[in-house]
Amino acid sequence: MRIKRIVYIIIGWWSKTNYVFFIGFSLLLTYIIPLLLAPILLLFNLQHYTQYYNNKDFITYLIIAPFFETMISQVLPIYLIDKYISKSRIIQILLSSFLFGIMHFQNISVVLLATSGGVVFSTSYLAYKRYHTWEYAYMTIALVHLIRNAITLFIKY
Repeated sequence: MRIKRIVYIIIGWWSKTNYVFFIGFSLLLTYIIPLLLAPILLLFNLQHYTQYYNNKDFITYLIIAPFFETMISQVLPIYLIDKYISKSRIIQILLSSFLFGIMHFQNISVVLLATSGGVVFSTSYLAYKRYHTWEYAYMTIALVHLIRNAITLFIKY
């Protein structure tokens, strides 16, 4: 019950921040939350597989994937879960995040890391949707995802 209250307080505060801060804070969380999984990955000796991209992948990775994945793993699941399964934001976040993780299946460590990113994207989507239309929330989270992918790509090269 305490965790639920803390989540609602954070979402309430987060959803009222200005646009640039919201995007920056969401982006920062996509790097911090996976770092919390590092000890678990080390404990179970799980290796993180690094995928290398060619020039054709840039368009997919930077344009298609953020918008497609945000729709398929945040917008639609959260809408369907809310309508047919549960009004609980925690359930919506966990199920949509797990779907996001499964969509990135390469090995178990990538699924865990992607699921943690999915938690940030789903929570960000719900926070922004609280005071804005779902379309505006969708575009905002897709933009955060695009920036996240761009930073990751440019760090690799």
